[in-house]
Amino acid sequence: MSDELIQKLIAEFSPEHVQLKAKNVNKERTKCLAVPYLDARDVAERLTEVFGLGGWSINHQVVSEKCIKSTLTIQIGERTAIYDDFGYSDASDNQPGPEHLKAAASDGLKRCAVPLGVGRYLYRLEGMWCDAIPIGEKGTRPKPANLAELIKVAGKGKPASSQPPAQDAAKPEGAPPLAATEATGEQKKKRPLPRDKQVLVTEIAGLCDERGWEEKVVVQEVSLFAKRQIHSWHDMSVKELAAFRDHLRKPMGAG
Repeated sequence: MSDELIQKLIAEFSPEHVQLKAKNVNKERTKCLAVPYLDARDVAERLTEVFGLGGWSINHQVVSEKCIKSTLTIQIGERTAIYDDFGYSDASDNQPGPEHLKAAASDGLKRCAVPLGVGRYLYRLEGMWCDAIPIGEKGTRPKPANLAELIKVAGKGKPASSQPPAQDAAKPEGAPPLAATEATGEQKKKRPLPRDKQVLVTEIAGLCDERGWEEKVVVQEVSLFAKRQIHSWHDMSVKELAAFRDHLRKPMGAG
C-alpha cells in the first residue's frame, strides 16, 4: 500500500464527526466519562474515498443475537486484502433483535477498519469527565453532542480530566472483568500475578488496545480462545497466555 493511501486512511476526522458515549457514570448519573467513537457511516465513507465504490466490501455472519463476525475485503490494484473481527451490540436489552444485529454489524465494520488505521488515533485519546444526561431508567449519554463540543466545554474551565470529579467520587459502575490479582483465603488477600504471567498480560493488554478492544470484548475473546469462561488472568496457564499473545500478534484476518 502506498504512503499516500496510508495517510488518507489514518487522517483524523473532523471533531464534529466524532461522537461520544458514556463509559463510566457516577451514581447520580450527572457525570460520565465521555469516550470518542466514530459512526460506521463515516468509516464507510473513508473507505470509499480511499479505495473507490467497488474497491471494498463487507460481509457479516451472525454468531449470536448480539454478536456478528464481520469480514472486510479491500482491493488494491491486483492484490486483495481481507480483515475480519467480531462486532458486538451495545444496544439496550429491551431493544428488538434486529437493533442488536444492526449495532453489532456497525461495530464489526469499525473494528475491521482499525488495522487499516481508520480512527485508530481515537483509542489513544483519554476520556474526559463531563456533564451527563440520563436516558430512560438506566441509560446515560454525555451532554456534549460530539468531540468538538467537548473540547469547547473543556476550554471554558479547568483542563479536562480523565479522573472523576472529587465531588462525584463514587465508584463508576462496573469493574474490570479480568483481574490481575485474585482474592484468596478467609481474609481475601490479593494474590498478584507471578512475574512471568504479568509480563505476558502486559503485552496482551497492549495488543488488545491496538485492536480497540474494550474490556468486555477481551473477556469474550480470551474465553473463546481458551474454550472456557475466563474470569481472571490467574485462570490461564503461562502456556495459554503465551499462545493467546501469539494469536493476537497475527495480522487481522490471518488464521
